[in-house]
Amino acid sequence: MDANRPACVEGMTLVLAALLLSGPGCSAPGETPPAGGPPGSTSPGAAIGTDPLPTAGPGAQVQRRDAAPPAGCVAVRGVGFGSDEAQARSQALTLAHDEAARRRGTAVKAWLYDVMSSSGDEHFEVGSVQSAQVSIAGATHRVVDLQTQHGRVRVELELYVPREQIEPARVLDELMTAPAPLPRLREFATRAEGRGDVPAAHLAYQRMFQLETRADDLLQLVALYEGQGELESAILVLDRWASQVQPRDPRLDARRTTLAERLADPHADVAALLSSAARMPPGALALRPDHDRASVHDAVRVRGAVARDLPLLLVWFDGQSIGVLASYDSAELATGRLDVDLDYYDPELGRVDTTEFVPGPVSLLAVACSPLAMPPTPIDLSACERGDMAQRRRLRQCLDTLQELLRRPGARAQVLGWDQIDE
Repeated sequence: MDANRPACVEGMTLVLAALLLSGPGCSAPGETPPAGGPPGSTSPGAAIGTDPLPTAGPGAQVQRRDAAPPAGCVAVRGVGFGSDEAQARSQALTLAHDEAARRRGTAVKAWLYDVMSSSGDEHFEVGSVQSAQVSIAGATHRVVDLQTQHGRVRVELELYVPREQIEPARVLDELMTAPAPLPRLREFATRAEGRGDVPAAHLAYQRMFQLETRADDLLQLVALYEGQGELESAILVLDRWASQVQPRDPRLDARRTTLAERLADPHADVAALLSSAARMPPGALALRPDHDRASVHDAVRVRGAVARDLPLLLVWFDGQSIGVLASYDSAELATGRLDVDLDYYDPELGRVDTTEFVPGPVSLLAVACSPLAMPPTPIDLSACERGDMAQRRRLRQCLDTLQELLRRPGARAQVLGWDQIDE
């Protein structure tokens, strides 16, 4: 599986990518943001307000100044220390930005998790919560306390962040209750797009779709995710809202088909797993299929030596599906031998699936390890190819589980293969 796609958004590092000069800014009273950042700024060229406070001399203290945040902004405080004012101010500014990113990420994630829990769209977590990596645009700051004591400078400042960036869901709630909300929501989405803030734009479009679902708006949101390389999220957006567009717009189905064709090949992921397993030491595993009975229409006979002290899992792979054939605990393998007839049982059908014969090779993965874990199956690989997000998520979980089993200390694996016989 793609190692760059974390299965869980929890624990994502909050990274401040850069400060961008875009979107509606907010300046402290009496301040005009300069073209460049202050000395020691982590993002040169960002919209950072100057501060008229004089530099404190040795042993001096500057009177504290407190002021209400500018209209439409939220104040985030940061405290920094350094050998000089520039170093202390830079540290305070960095810490304030980190705190703003943390608050923003918490707010966006809380809203998205609420959506997932209420709608069942838990797979929306894929690629759609990278909110803290978005730049804070148009922020200014004011130093509220500056002291120098014994050669060490302490700076306390307030970073003024536009509310729609740090708490977008709350601002959108207010817009929803305002007169003529649709134009206001569309303006919010446009500003978010302009600063590359896909999560905030997603929230705005979602509110718009509650009032009116237009194909052009839906395609614009899809394009945002596509531009970020989040093809699965783009498909999920279409799956979630395309049915609300009336009359049905053929562009939506065409875009979904195009996106599905660009998804990673599920067969390549399966092949990578089996290749990794085939390179592992088999240890005591020395299984073989009985080719006289290796048919999808009949039981598959598997026989040979197994590890006496390790549980065993047998997983079936063909060009169409993945399924668990059997699992055994170590007590069932005390003889060190296995000789069984195994049916490829489809629990959704409640019987052996013989409705469709899939000619070609079959792979049987045998994994001996402790403790044993069961991967989610069955999996329809054809549905994965069509862009079925539920099946693709299930496939990812299955392969991740099997990879984890293969990495366990003392794990042994063997890959058996044969051609199916149509008889």
